[in-house]
Amino acid sequence: HTEAYNKAKFLHWDVSTGNILITPDGSGLLINWDLSKKVDVDLLRQQSRMGTWQFISTALLLHTAT
Repeated sequence: HTEAYNKAKFLHWDVSTGNILITPDGSGLLINWDLSKKVDVDLLRQQSRMGTWQFISTALLLHTAT
C-alpha cells in the first residue's frame, strides 16, 4: 500500500483480511483495487469514509471532516 501511494498516489480504501493474499514465498499481495482512489493532494480531508468498518480507525469514525 505504501508503494501504491508513493509511486502512483493511490489509496486502496478497503484494506482488510479478505483483500490480502499470501503468496507461496510468504509475501503479501493486496487485491480488489476497485474502490481505490487517486489522492488529490490539494484536498486536506476526504468528505466521506469508505471501507470495512472493523478496520477503520476509531479516530476516523469519531471525527467528521469540516
